[in-house]
Amino acid sequence: KMVMADPELGILETAIAAANLTAVLSDPSAAITIFAPTDVAFVGTLTAEKINATALLANQSAVQALILYHALPMVVLSKDAPNNVDVGTLLTGHAVVVYNTPNVHLLDEYKRRANVKVADIRAGAGVIHKIDNVLLPYLQESYPDIPSAIAGEDLNTLATAVGVANLTGALSNPSAALTIFAPTDAAFASLLAELNVNLSSLAADPARVAGLLTYHVLGKPLYAAELTFGESLIPLLPGHNLTVGYDPEDGLVIVDEYQRSALVIKDSIVAGDSIIHIVDRVLLPKLAPLPPPPTPPTYDNLAAALEAEGLTTLA
Repeated sequence: KMVMADPELGILETAIAAANLTAVLSDPSAAITIFAPTDVAFVGTLTAEKINATALLANQSAVQALILYHALPMVVLSKDAPNNVDVGTLLTGHAVVVYNTPNVHLLDEYKRRANVKVADIRAGAGVIHKIDNVLLPYLQESYPDIPSAIAGEDLNTLATAVGVANLTGALSNPSAALTIFAPTDAAFASLLAELNVNLSSLAADPARVAGLLTYHVLGKPLYAAELTFGESLIPLLPGHNLTVGYDPEDGLVIVDEYQRSALVIKDSIVAGDSIIHIVDRVLLPKLAPLPPPPTPPTYDNLAAALEAEGLTTLA
């Protein structure tokens, strides 16, 4: 039996039943490989991706695609795993990238990593490898462009700021290949309180808003898995940088030039050729300080001051 009764794989078995694939995957003659996410992996992914489990299980086509994406049409034991090779899955047209060093692990089509934790569980003619993450296929549930993604993710203040900065046209280009760190509405509200300003006063300076927004944009698309701890990122705002950080409790963070950290709360949203990561804080660049006010001139007496200012005659 390909899918065994395993206390760590209860959610997977439920999903297989919901996908109407129990008979197919229980065939003892099926020479296939199943990458089996544990219950912990499922709970973590559903929480991180804000996926409603009940809604997912009720959508047979979606859950079927998810399960088939975890199966290969051949037997691959851990000792035979290739390195950095795209391997087609039973979900037609979709692949995972398999690595064998330093341990056997996979990348899905969003560049999310899953490690093989228990390998080579033989089941009939096939094999099961338990993994610590759910693999997600790229099924075009993405957005056609960046403004559509912003609207779809309820980032209303950011959408307003994009309009104020006159950047809607540039971001509407579906071939724009960018990375956007998108602050939530709550993040903008916190920034306004931090700076003791209101949205209207901020919107009165479109150039400053444009600078703030371009500090959140990189000139190439990067999935979360491609962001390396300690890496310096170059935003579109010239002369400035961001840094990739990691919080041991919360995960990936982006650090601005004031050493303020923004937690990535949802990553790798596809928008055209761009990638969006939603963050819980507005990132601030260190801008050049304003020049000091000019020192007023001093005069020996009132007559000298009046003469210097061209006020020698009093009406």
